[in-house]
Amino acid sequence: MTTPNVTSSRLNDVMKVCVKLHKDIGLLEGKLNARNQTVRELTSRVEKLQTDKDGKEKELYQQVKQLEEKMTTHNHTIQSLVFKIQRLKRKKITRIPRALS
Repeated sequence: MTTPNVTSSRLNDVMKVCVKLHKDIGLLEGKLNARNQTVRELTSRVEKLQTDKDGKEKELYQQVKQLEEKMTTHNHTIQSLVFKIQRLKRKKITRIPRALS
């Protein structure tokens, strides 16, 4: 088996390409690391926003529950007052003297 005749200039050209590829790989790795860092930061921000959103939803849910309880209390109060008014009207009607009716 014979080996091809490799000249030093050809070997030099190959080495230059290898050095260039190594630099390009280094630059691409740097860009990839920077993008990965950006992704980590964005993921962290999204998680924080999700946590804040969940907390806000819980807070709003509690406020709605409190308002519902107040409405229920007010509705019971109104219903009680309506019954009292109806009772007073019935008593008033039964108290009208027969001479006026």
